[in-house]
Amino acid sequence: MPARIRFLPAALLFVLIYGLGQLRWGERIPLTEGLGAYDGRRYGEIAREFHREVFEDGLDRFRLQRILPSALVHLALRAVGSSFSTADIVRAFLVLNVVLQILLVLVWAGIARAVGLDERGAWLGWILLFFNFANLKMPFFYPVLTDTAALFLGALMVYSHLKGRAMTMFVALLLAAFTWPALFVSGSLLFACSREALDPTPPRAGRRVAATALAVIVLLVLSWQALGLRAGGALGAASLAVLAVYTAAVTWTLFGSASLFRLRTYAAAISWKRLALAAGAFVAIRIALVHASTAPGMTLSRHLRHVLLYNSGRPGLFLIAHAVYFGPVTLLLLLSWSRVAAAAHRLGLGITAYAVFHFLHGINTESRQLIDGLPLCVLLATLAATERGLAAGHVWLVAAVGLLTSKFWLLINQGMWGEASRFPAQLYFMNMGPSMTSATLGLQAAGVLLTLGLFWAALPRAASTANGSSAGRPRVADL
Repeated sequence: MPARIRFLPAALLFVLIYGLGQLRWGERIPLTEGLGAYDGRRYGEIAREFHREVFEDGLDRFRLQRILPSALVHLALRAVGSSFSTADIVRAFLVLNVVLQILLVLVWAGIARAVGLDERGAWLGWILLFFNFANLKMPFFYPVLTDTAALFLGALMVYSHLKGRAMTMFVALLLAAFTWPALFVSGSLLFACSREALDPTPPRAGRRVAATALAVIVLLVLSWQALGLRAGGALGAASLAVLAVYTAAVTWTLFGSASLFRLRTYAAAISWKRLALAAGAFVAIRIALVHASTAPGMTLSRHLRHVLLYNSGRPGLFLIAHAVYFGPVTLLLLLSWSRVAAAAHRLGLGITAYAVFHFLHGINTESRQLIDGLPLCVLLATLAATERGLAAGHVWLVAAVGLLTSKFWLLINQGMWGEASRFPAQLYFMNMGPSMTSATLGLQAAGVLLTLGLFWAALPRAASTANGSSAGRPRVADL
């Protein structure tokens, strides 16, 4: 993207115009008049009858931890005298999503300034953040969800951490507790940890091997507990092997700083007061939720079982699903993985710990459940790409691929919906890892591999100076 096009006003204008266009002409999920037949239907009911749903009938713990967007919609509709029709509820969620996307642009601009990205880097990160199914299609086709709010809070956590704004981080944690509870846990790492760069010196090989082996053993134990002795044949073994290799790669690279194996790093980099505050808030909220909820809903053990079960028999499904849902950022992370880890280390213990959490959770095939980690992935991918020396033409290429793969142009409602595995419903569900059929998985996997090859061939391997020598790392602004 040419630097002469000023980033912030142009990006804001694009998001505003696109959002207004989607409000007016965008298609909606046809089930229950745009609420959907899944989570959205329940969030819509909470927005319609907030007091009855929360205080009279009661909600399970899973729903209670996601009531904030519905509460905002309820208050907004009450303020304008709405009849709380389904159309009004869907429209209010659409407006909320557009407002949050506009705020997301502002937060991304702040992140770009905080790490010293130039105009081209800001453009690249914005393209990676928005040009995908997760942001150009999902918030408008299926608006009655908490995903866009989680994305915004994830970006706000990263920005506040980089700027050292503890109060903003704590407020974002409290909001996340009732929007996207996983972000409360991962965000607490940012809240409690320092921004001082980690030692780039690699640790002793034995320590690194031990950490990697431990991570793989934990994965294997969890798989055995979740799936028992059902190996799933050759495909099941291959799926587990892919998960093990991915887990080993994440652990090996992200634990590639000697600082992470020194106790004094944690003694100096962790604010124990902040950690105690986050832990106290977590316990207090947990106790309140246990007493207020009618049932547990989705538990951690059940979630882990689903994650491993959906991977079983479909080797590499999680990687294909992320590339389909999040677009080019997934491929840039894969192509620059060692640089990504080095960028995390330069940004300190907090970002590194946050990255460990999100990348290890990345084995989840339901990509939308990882939306809060997208701003982190975009930041690290952009820093790594900047180090490789991307020119304006490369940014245009990434933008074109992002627009194409976002499916913003795809008409999903092409008839009455039936089973998720059949068209036209599969036009939507083929973007959700667990719901892909063998045919749509194979077709999209081929597209992902072709795009990965295109990026590998077209994008530079390393930054170069005018005389052809390798340039140094991109400057990261003082935080």
